[in-house]
Amino acid sequence: MDKFASLSVFCKAVELCNFSQAARSLNISAAMVTKYIATLEAELATRLFNRSTRRVTPTEAGKIYYERCKQILADLEEADSVVSVLSQRPSGFLKISAPMDFGRMYLMPVVTKFLSTYPEMRVDIMFDDREVNLIEDGFDMSIRIGKLDDSSLVAKLLTSDRLVVCASPEYLNKYGKPSSVEELADHNCLNYSYSRIKNSWFFGDDLGGKGTIIPVTGSFVANNGWSITNAAIAGIGVIYQPEFLVNDALASGELVEILEGCSQAKLKIYGMYPHRRFLSAKVRSFIEVAANYFQDNKIESIRA
Repeated sequence: MDKFASLSVFCKAVELCNFSQAARSLNISAAMVTKYIATLEAELATRLFNRSTRRVTPTEAGKIYYERCKQILADLEEADSVVSVLSQRPSGFLKISAPMDFGRMYLMPVVTKFLSTYPEMRVDIMFDDREVNLIEDGFDMSIRIGKLDDSSLVAKLLTSDRLVVCASPEYLNKYGKPSSVEELADHNCLNYSYSRIKNSWFFGDDLGGKGTIIPVTGSFVANNGWSITNAAIAGIGVIYQPEFLVNDALASGELVEILEGCSQAKLKIYGMYPHRRFLSAKVRSFIEVAANYFQDNKIESIRA
């Protein structure tokens, strides 16, 4: 049997003191763990574990062997990492899914920075507000906004933006300005159809955390934030949208922010990719470029 795999299984069994837990951790069967350990003990002609019905503990020989094996595995991992860093440079084809408005307006500076840094790369972005399945739909990574579902994907926080309640001056002159979030129930509230909370708006410091959920209704629903913003500019109703979508309209006076004193939620913006032990150089490098870019550039000041 593979000696490296045997040593890895042995170390995990020592650390967890349980063959079944070691199997789950390594995503192999408990029978395979037992076989690896038995093979090692046969090769060494030494018992490495004392076994009971509930747990296993290393023998004196097992403890000594563990310390040496742990160091060997650490040295090997470090050696692999050094060689990988030296030999891997992003190349090939990177396929990304990104929300339409944020991607078009704010992700493009990241893409151009990435391509100028790695000119041998090719990038294909699909702008779509729907949440894609990375593996089934053939994407290397995605950009996602807001509260995330539990999944096997890895999430790297890139930046954040607050949600803003606003309406046009014409609408407010005609229907009045709400003075509390509860008064939104009396207004025509325009909704985003991909929102995780249907027909409701969340007010709190962090989307998905503790806060207040206000039921709302309105005459217009769309799966695109820019369409909703344009409807609000036209005087149709009140919107609760990311600041990056309404910045310009607020600056020009086409929209007016309301309920400024309430605790309006922040949207977190993530780079998402499948959980893999060895992350590809192209995904890792794009995530690094994006994280560094948004760290140096506040989202409200970015223009593609």
